[in-house]
Amino acid sequence: MSNEIVRQLAKAGHPPLVSVASRIASGLVDLARGQVVGVTGPSSVGKSTFSQAIREEVLRRGLTVEVVGADHFLRPELRGETHYREGQDTPLTPEDFDFDALSRLIAALRAGCSVDFDTYDRGLGWRGIDRHLEPVEILLVEGLFLDSVQAARAIDFDLVILLEAPWDTIASSRRHRDEQFRQTGSGSFRSRQETEEEIRRTQESYLKYERSKLPRRRLAMRFDSDLHLADVR
Repeated sequence: MSNEIVRQLAKAGHPPLVSVASRIASGLVDLARGQVVGVTGPSSVGKSTFSQAIREEVLRRGLTVEVVGADHFLRPELRGETHYREGQDTPLTPEDFDFDALSRLIAALRAGCSVDFDTYDRGLGWRGIDRHLEPVEILLVEGLFLDSVQAARAIDFDLVILLEAPWDTIASSRRHRDEQFRQTGSGSFRSRQETEEEIRRTQESYLKYERSKLPRRRLAMRFDSDLHLADVR
């Protein structure tokens, strides 16, 4: 699957991120149902935007699809009260996530069962059981470290899409997103200084973790500073 998508994207020149997502969605709907696709990369690289663009295109083509955020599977003992996690002075690692719990959710959906799970709202904290999912034809899982050794041991992805971009672009995206949330979000949120620390931790965590060696099931894409596709492999 990934080889065919690489060939199709190579013909497209340098399309913007959302256009790339649309092309990938076209490839997914032509394949067997019941696919589980991971979308991963550093924090603030555009994973959620990319996943939602795929979702909208898949829905437009008449298939059922949902997006699940792997961020909601932070280990319970690490969760904060009104913030995402305790010990925020250190970078996140793959070990911080319960990929086995995420795998069980995926298995239940594949078996035709509906599932409920806890979610986190920025600035408000963990909300208890807040998300209900029914089985779908394509499940998109977006989040950190989905191409890690730990995730690969737990989850049988049909395809993992890895998004990368220049670090300056990722930092600008984080600053813009956090500033918007400080102005419009409810509850407490990180300060500008904390945003700068989060940018530093994002780069540190992303450069250090061990990646799984499954090249045929991984699609790596690098975007330029304008978030146009620069390279695909």
